[in-house]
Amino acid sequence: MKDVVSIGKKVYERKHLILCNLSELYSSFKLEYPNLKISLSKFCSLRPKWCVLAGASGTHLVCVCTIHQNIILLIHGAGFEEEYKQLMSYIVCEGAGRECMLRHCDKCPSKDNLVQFLQAKFEDYDEDIVEYNQWVSTDRTEMIQCSTSVGELIEKLVEKLNKLIPHSYIAKSQSSFFKNLKGTASSNTAVVSMDFSENYAFTIQDEAQGYHWNSNTCTIHPVMIHCKDTSNVKLIIPLCIISDDLKHVVSMVYEIQKTVTAFLKENYPHITNIHYFSDGCAGQYKNKYNFMNLCLHEKDFKLKAQWSFFATSHGKTECDGIGGTVKQLARKQSLQQHLDRQITMTNELFEFCKVNIANITFQHISKEAVDSTSLTLESRLKDTQTLPGTRLFHNFQPIDNLGMIEARRISRDETPALTFNLLKHQTLLVKMNDLYPGCFVGCIYDNLWYFGMVSEVNAEDVTVKFLHPNGPSLSFFWPNREDVCAVPIPHIIAIVKPPKTMTGRTYQFSQECMLLVKSSFENI
Repeated sequence: MKDVVSIGKKVYERKHLILCNLSELYSSFKLEYPNLKISLSKFCSLRPKWCVLAGASGTHLVCVCTIHQNIILLIHGAGFEEEYKQLMSYIVCEGAGRECMLRHCDKCPSKDNLVQFLQAKFEDYDEDIVEYNQWVSTDRTEMIQCSTSVGELIEKLVEKLNKLIPHSYIAKSQSSFFKNLKGTASSNTAVVSMDFSENYAFTIQDEAQGYHWNSNTCTIHPVMIHCKDTSNVKLIIPLCIISDDLKHVVSMVYEIQKTVTAFLKENYPHITNIHYFSDGCAGQYKNKYNFMNLCLHEKDFKLKAQWSFFATSHGKTECDGIGGTVKQLARKQSLQQHLDRQITMTNELFEFCKVNIANITFQHISKEAVDSTSLTLESRLKDTQTLPGTRLFHNFQPIDNLGMIEARRISRDETPALTFNLLKHQTLLVKMNDLYPGCFVGCIYDNLWYFGMVSEVNAEDVTVKFLHPNGPSLSFFWPNREDVCAVPIPHIIAIVKPPKTMTGRTYQFSQECMLLVKSSFENI
C-alpha cells in the first residue's frame, strides 16, 4: 500500500487512518461544534480522500519493528504526549552524529536528565502501578499485558531508549546508504537486493476439505538488480526464483547467487562487482557459511562482491512487491480454473509465471540442485569459525579467498571495526565460566583495548560497562553517560582485579593488570 494518495496533478497527501466509524466521528464532531448544522450524510461526503477507514486495503500494518513498537507501547501505557524521538533528545548531543548515536560519545548527557523529566511527568499520577502492552518472543511472538511500578517503568523506558538509539540510527543509515547506492554506484557495479518471501501454498478451486492443511508449498525468492548499461543508463531488473526446496539455508542462497551471477554475466558482461543487500536472518544470509562463500565469491563466479544488511525488522525493499505480485496473480489464476489447468506443482507455477507475468525474469532452481550444492559446500565450510559479534555488524567485505573478511558497523564506515579469519580457530583467552556480573575485564573494541565491568553474560557475548579512556592511559573514569556495549567472548582478553581509587572519581589498575591486558592485546 502506498502511504500517500494523489489529490491533484503532482499533489500528494499522506494517508491518515480513521480509528473509529464515521457515525462515532460525527457524534464527536457534533459535541465539539453543537451549533454547526450538518447532516450525517453530508459530513461523510466531506471526508478527505486521504483519510482512510480501517479495513480498507493496506490499513493492516504488519511486520513492524518490535524494538520501536515496544517503546511506543510503553510510552502509550504511561500516558505521555511526547514521542520517543523527543525523549531520545534528552540523552544525546544536539545534532547528534555517529559517535553519539552508537553511544560512544563522552559528551552526551547522562540518563539523569531524562530520569528527572520522566519523574516530573509522574508527579500528578494517581496510580502507583502502570499497565502497558509489550511484544515478546519465545517459541512464538505474542503481545502480553504488563504492570509495573512507576520507578521500574522509568528504569525500563530509559534502558529501552538507550538500546533504541543505535538501532534507529543503524536502520536509517543502512536504508539511506542503500537508496543512495542504487543511484550512484559505478557502471561496473550491480546492487542486488534479495529476500525470501513467505512460501506460496498452492490453491485449488473446489478443493477437498482436508487439502488446506496439507497443500504443497514452494519457495518464492525475489531479487531486484540495480545497475547501468554500457551507455551509463540506469537499469532496474526484477528477477524471481522459484524452487521446490523449502529449507532456505546456505545451499539455497548459494544456488540463488549462482543463478543471479550467471544472468548478469550473460546479459551484462561489463559488470565486475556485486553489492548484495538483504535482511539479517541468521539462518539464511547472515552466518559464517555465507561469509565464507563471500570470500570465495570471486573465485567461484569471477565477480567481486560485498554484502550489506539492513537493521533488524527494517529490510523492506522492492522484493516484497515482486513476491506479493507473483503470489497474488498465481492465486487468482488458480481460482479461475475450475476443473483443469490447476497450478499444483512448482514447475506448473514456473511455467505460468514465465508466460503470464511480464517485466519479471523467472528462474527455476530444483531441489536436486540444492541438495547437490549442499554436499559440495559441506567439505569446504566444515572448518568455518563464527565471526564474533556477527549481529553488531552490517557490512562484510572479503579480503581474500582464504577466509579473511572485514566487518563494519554500518556500510558507509571507511575503517572496519573487525578483521577476522573465518578458518582460524579462535583461542579464548578467558573461560566463559570465569566471567560473572561485577567482574572487571580487559577487552577489545573498535581495534582499541579498554577496561570495563561485566554486567551480563550471554552465550556468545558479554555486556560490558566501559571505563574511559581506552588504554594505555594510566587513569580511568566512569563517563557521565554510561558506555555499555555487547562484546564478543573472543574479545575479552583478560580478567583483572578491581581498580583502586583515591578520589572516587578516577581509578587506577595495578601495573600487573596493565601489563597483562596490554601484552594480550599486542599478541593478538
